[in-house]
Amino acid sequence: MTGLTTDAFGRVSCGDPRATGRVTRLFLVAAAVTSLGLGQLPQAHAEDLIDDRDRINSELADSRDDLETFSAELNEAAAALDESKSKLATARKTLAQAQRQRNRAQAKDKQLAADLKAARARLSQAKADVAANQKALDAEAKVIGASVRETHQQNTELMGIAAFVTDAEISDVNQAMQWSTTIFNATQAQMDRLQALHAKLQNAQRAQTKAEQEVAADRAAAAKQLEATREAEATADRAAATVATLVKSHSAAEDAAAEKVAAEKEKQAILEKESRQVEARIAERVAEQKAKAKAQREAKARQEAAAKAREEADRAEEAAKQAARRRAADAKAKADEAQRAAKAAQRATEQERSAPAVEAPEPATDQGGGWSAPVNGPVTSQFGQRLHPVLKIWKLHDGMDYGAACGTPIVAPRDGVVTESYFNAGYGNRLIVDHGSVDGKFMTTSYNHATHYVVSPGQRVRRGQVLGQVGNTGYSTGCHLHLMTWADGQLVNPADYF
Repeated sequence: MTGLTTDAFGRVSCGDPRATGRVTRLFLVAAAVTSLGLGQLPQAHAEDLIDDRDRINSELADSRDDLETFSAELNEAAAALDESKSKLATARKTLAQAQRQRNRAQAKDKQLAADLKAARARLSQAKADVAANQKALDAEAKVIGASVRETHQQNTELMGIAAFVTDAEISDVNQAMQWSTTIFNATQAQMDRLQALHAKLQNAQRAQTKAEQEVAADRAAAAKQLEATREAEATADRAAATVATLVKSHSAAEDAAAEKVAAEKEKQAILEKESRQVEARIAERVAEQKAKAKAQREAKARQEAAAKAREEADRAEEAAKQAARRRAADAKAKADEAQRAAKAAQRATEQERSAPAVEAPEPATDQGGGWSAPVNGPVTSQFGQRLHPVLKIWKLHDGMDYGAACGTPIVAPRDGVVTESYFNAGYGNRLIVDHGSVDGKFMTTSYNHATHYVVSPGQRVRRGQVLGQVGNTGYSTGCHLHLMTWADGQLVNPADYF
């Protein structure tokens, strides 16, 4: 079969138009694969592909908790993309194997064609040898025939030699030789030469027969190999078509995944915006609480200063009385003046004592102690950055998830005041509770994705009091509680407290 060739422009061509079409299709597929960044066919064995698939599946299983951070649509797109990668890798391996088989078949086809060509050349040479030997034998027979005729005309003993110039076979010649020993002895040299030429002709004929058999065998092998080559090429064509189809499918899966990633990022932006707004409101309340605490401290300081002033006044009064007694002998004018001063000081003191006390607002209490679990269920996902195991995008999981069935009670982890309760597209039904100062920090918690809440903003709640029920509202992949925590208005890891 004719092999592939390239012209002056590097274009590939083939003697067989059908093969040229197949090669063209293969190169078009290869170009399509290369344009998508998939041009390098994998050399790994099927076992390697299975190992890769198992590794990815293992990573997905290990990251099941992390995947709760991402939307179900994104995870489905990632699964489709992963499956597409696996199928495409397998198809590319199949294509590579088919191409190698096709190349081996074409090489064997060329080899058999060369063998057939060589066999035909040997056959041609054998035929030429037969013709040459036949010609030499004919010439020798002609010489002997002339000698026989001359002997016959002279009535010699060579009449029997006529048997050698007939169309008899070599067996007949041998018989004739036995019949006419005299004739044979007379022409022994001529007979030896004739017999040698006849033997040489027979060898050439046998060589021709063998060459014809080799040509027939090589022709049959070439025909069979041509069929195998065409089948290998057809297999390669089918594999190439499969790769081309999967390339399109993989491209579609990539586009779908990219679309879901964009949607996920958009949702994340919405959640981040909401978080910034909540943090701003919490920071405002923290500032108010700090201002209130400062006012309370200042009022207390004023009360302590007033008390200290009264004590000093009492001491001064007592000192004045003692001084008056010590200076009893002093002039009456000085005594009267001291007495008036003492009375004036006494009146001032009485006025100070009778003045109403300044009422200070209730200070923020530092409850101390630990935090109770907000729901009866295991922690299924921790706070922190998450990397999607397939799509390789990062996302902040801004809270701690508790796995619990929908309807499970959510309770207050410690005393506090409900500050906000509303619905958000991302967090679903959410509740925010201000716990005041805890160990020197103003603490705030948020409960998200609930079915509903049974408390309202402004209501004071106690540790263990039911706030609502676990739900699946907002951007949620299943029933769970998403708990968020702020310390002094800064988002922190709930695991540091719970």
